Amino acid sequence: MSAGIYNDSEGAAASASTEWSDAETADRCSLHRLIEELSNVQHRLGTPLERPEDFLQVRSLGSAISEILGRLDA
Repeated sequence: MSAGIYNDSEGAAASASTEWSDAETADRCSLHRLIEELSNVQHRLGTPLERPEDFLQVRSLGSAISEILGRLDA
């Protein structure tokens, strides 16, 4: 996995490879993917594009996001 660049709380750029373990980097990548997927599903809600399983998918994605955030916070 290649090193990424992120901004820390003070706004300084830092290399993910020097600050995060491989597991944490993987969790952060998964987190971003899940948030993007959640956003896509939420944009469909209340529109003709809404799918019957969307509400359950929102709940499932929210739970997965919460689980990852719990691991990252530990």
